[in-house]
Amino acid sequence: MGRTKSSKVLLMTKLLTKKETKMDKGKYEEFLSWRGICKEEGDIVCDKCNGSGISVYGNTATWSSSCGGNAMTRGVCDKCWGSGKSNAPWVNLRKVMASIKIKEADDET
Repeated sequence: MGRTKSSKVLLMTKLLTKKETKMDKGKYEEFLSWRGICKEEGDIVCDKCNGSGISVYGNTATWSSSCGGNAMTRGVCDKCWGSGKSNAPWVNLRKVMASIKIKEADDET
């Protein structure tokens, strides 16, 4: 039985974040290709998540930086916002949340 896309990303994230693990370069390039990251086309791999689009945070607040619990939590990378590419990040969720709060404040007045 094959792995789902999300389980493959989680597995690769675990492998990439272990300092002692030496990943086969061919497998890493295959992973980047599977994620749609092509260095030959000018894509720059995110140096925070190594292209996985996922980071492990030290608390349950993850990318929101709000008050959080005491647990290691997997969430979207707050540098590339899940794209895996530092030169082409996806939507910045902090900016979206800030815009929503401003809109809500304006609606209340």
